[in-house]
Amino acid sequence: MRTARPRYRARGILFVAICVGMLAIAVAAGRAGEWIVTLAAGAIGLWMADLARRDLGPRRG
Repeated sequence: MRTARPRYRARGILFVAICVGMLAIAVAAGRAGEWIVTLAAGAIGLWMADLARRDLGPRRG
């Protein structure tokens, strides 16, 4: 039986890349004084970080 682990790892790495990009956008928007964009990009970045943590962490079951 084949395991789906490599797929989760690849998706986790993708979420890390998206997370870093969104948090960079949040920082740039914050420096420019665009607070709505800062909050939105920060929230999406944190959401992607959580998804990456779930995919890259140890699997249960």
